[in-house]
Amino acid sequence: MVNCGFGWRIGVTRGRTFALLFAVLLAVLSCAATGQAQLCATMHITDLYCLIPAAFHTESAPFNALFTPFGTELSELPTAKPAGLVLTFSHGMLVPASESLGAVFTERAESLGKRRFFLGVTYQDFLFSSVDGLNLKHIPIVLFYAPLNVYTATEDRFDIRAGQFTALAAFGLTSRLDVSVAIPIERISMAVSVNGNEYGPGGATAPVSEYVPGTSSGLADAVFGAKVHVAEWKSIRFAGGVDVRVPSGDELNFLGSGTTGIKPYLAVSRHGRVSPHGNFGYQWNGKSILNANGAGGKQQLPTDIFYTVGANVEASKKLTLVADLLGQHFYDSPRLASATSVAIPGFGNAPSVEPRTGAYTTTNLGLGFKASAFKHLVVTGNLTIKLNNGGLRATVVPLGGVSYSF
Repeated sequence: MVNCGFGWRIGVTRGRTFALLFAVLLAVLSCAATGQAQLCATMHITDLYCLIPAAFHTESAPFNALFTPFGTELSELPTAKPAGLVLTFSHGMLVPASESLGAVFTERAESLGKRRFFLGVTYQDFLFSSVDGLNLKHIPIVLFYAPLNVYTATEDRFDIRAGQFTALAAFGLTSRLDVSVAIPIERISMAVSVNGNEYGPGGATAPVSEYVPGTSSGLADAVFGAKVHVAEWKSIRFAGGVDVRVPSGDELNFLGSGTTGIKPYLAVSRHGRVSPHGNFGYQWNGKSILNANGAGGKQQLPTDIFYTVGANVEASKKLTLVADLLGQHFYDSPRLASATSVAIPGFGNAPSVEPRTGAYTTTNLGLGFKASAFKHLVVTGNLTIKLNNGGLRATVVPLGGVSYSF
């Protein structure tokens, strides 16, 4: 249950009409006064960050348990890695240096090669269906405005979709050092539907209903990377790298995180027709409004450790099959607990989700292919499949892309 002020368009269905209308009016005025300290009471009222408060007619802070998973995960959507053909000169010709065409979401330890370029573009479509195991189409929330003893019990629906185009580029500075950049352009669409009843003193009730949609599009947070091939043993390569995310996207429209992120990692891969590979690393984030405290101040976004393990298999000279297990473990993150029964004095009980803070893990399975279409042009297809329920999740995420190495 969330303690908050609110005020919807109402139609009183029984008893104490004037009392309830007066109570709701005071609640609206109180929320407006409180909201002046919030972004959603000023110039940002049309931003996606303020869409949920607009639907519930309240300030943003009480809904941090929704903002943080929505905001951080929408603003940090995974991108494919610049892993294409590794080229080398043989008898005066530029030819592939390895059998595999590379992984999709995993950095392999091999470098591109001195003065070699990789260019690529991918598209992913995220249709989110759950948050912390809760169906986004059925989220019960009970609001309570303590000064006037007014309750509102609602059954809510959240429709969230994200489309992501990402331009990828990498360059081999030396035979062992690669630098890269990923520039995502995203379109986020959200809609909140609120339906329920308002319960006031003396037995007065009123239906409540609200539908608020919104969209945003534009540049998301760019990621700059560097990777060094540090060692090899027989056919196994080892590398270390770091990705730096810069806050180039608009966090108040869920296009960016609003803060810098630094991700050091280790990579290992085996050279051959069957190429196992793995990454392991840590993601550090700075402070952002997407994880606001009760007063609306910035707090650090949740940090996480991550891993990917999998393999590429050369099915033919022109086709590589890719399978990856992708996991992340987040620390100290606002979350939603399953609905519990909340007592509404004089009216019985109603279910409501409860905000909490804790760790959670996301686990996905990636299944894809890379096909050599023309010379050094590679076509990529992949499906990322949800294996557990932590965080904001899509059941299946399709990816398509093309890349060129030279």
